[in-house]
Amino acid sequence: MNYIIFDLEWNNAYSYARKGFMNEIIEIGAVKLNERLEIVDTFKQLVKPKITKKLSGRCKNLTNITNEELKENGISFNDAITDFAQWSRGEGNVFLSWSNSDLYVLAADYQILLGNLNISFISKYCDAQKYCMSFIEKEDKNQVSLAKCCELFGIDIDTSSLHRALTDCYLEAECFKKVFDKNKIKGYIVDCYKSFFERLIYKPYLITSPKSQLFNVYDQVKKIQPICFENACWAYTVGAAIAIKKDCKRAADAAAAIGEGLQAFCIPGSVADQRKVGLGHGNLGKMLLEEETECFAFLAGHESFAAAEGAIGIAEKALIERGVILVPDFLANAGGVSCSYFEQVQCNMNYYWEREEVLDKLEKLMVTAALAVFDLAKERNVSLRDAAYMIAIDRVVKACRIRGWIR
Repeated sequence: MNYIIFDLEWNNAYSYARKGFMNEIIEIGAVKLNERLEIVDTFKQLVKPKITKKLSGRCKNLTNITNEELKENGISFNDAITDFAQWSRGEGNVFLSWSNSDLYVLAADYQILLGNLNISFISKYCDAQKYCMSFIEKEDKNQVSLAKCCELFGIDIDTSSLHRALTDCYLEAECFKKVFDKNKIKGYIVDCYKSFFERLIYKPYLITSPKSQLFNVYDQVKKIQPICFENACWAYTVGAAIAIKKDCKRAADAAAAIGEGLQAFCIPGSVADQRKVGLGHGNLGKMLLEEETECFAFLAGHESFAAAEGAIGIAEKALIERGVILVPDFLANAGGVSCSYFEQVQCNMNYYWEREEVLDKLEKLMVTAALAVFDLAKERNVSLRDAAYMIAIDRVVKACRIRGWIR
């Protein structure tokens, strides 16, 4: 019997056939330990993506794997998994990974790319993360990352080399060997029949849609952030149910309860789970709805754009309910880009304006734009944001017609 410690790296890809996102495996790594816990063999293989041809920026930054590297050295998922199964064959072998997330992704890719769940080469499985955590005294129940576990076990690591499949396998093996107990490990090993993988990727579906004449949480989430994952819509729906169950009377309290629903949908062991992102979003909404909150700034990098959009959507509804005039962000921030245009004009003319002239032109431009937005919002009985969008789109259409691009 051997212990096969494996690790997968994957890219988040959109499947048009399934009309949703999936995690597509791009690298498989593994180490094989004998019964004396000695490394007797290793496996490493890049996998050429089938669903998408390009890696996401997050994936490239995290793994340092490039599109060129996959193109040159990657093989198909079918060939890679066949080689891995052949390499890891052996009666009674126990497969281990850091949390069952890799096992879930493997099963999901099998079903999507191969059309079956015939993962027969894995007959026994152990969650190495859960096993190692049983030796760590913690006040909370949050899962421990591989890097944190190495730190707690006194294992030196090079953080710059993390998130490559084989490197992570070596670290998992070291953690595993630190706390190996032949009798205790038996309680963490499960048999992997076909039904095991079916249960692993099973997703429950509601037989009725949680709608009422008063509100539709699912649709409201989609309206605020159209590109959000479906699970986000259900997370907010669960959060709304929690708020109703708790009989929340104040909007601020309801927002905090919704955060519990969001947290429940965070993948165990993920960064979102460890950082309590769901609860954080609920607390953000709570702060926005508290009467003592007079000013709130949304600061987010491009990676957090979707989260920022969601927060802005919450803020917009909250502030409107409180009678606060909310100037659209792209109107309020237009001064900077307008001055950039002024700079271009001056450079083209090779003639430069005095500071007072720039400010005078900018004031006229901004006041004219703001009044146009306010007037249209009042005329059409729409929000300032919608009015600003209407004006912007109308100008684009007129410009396209002038150029003869459309009729």
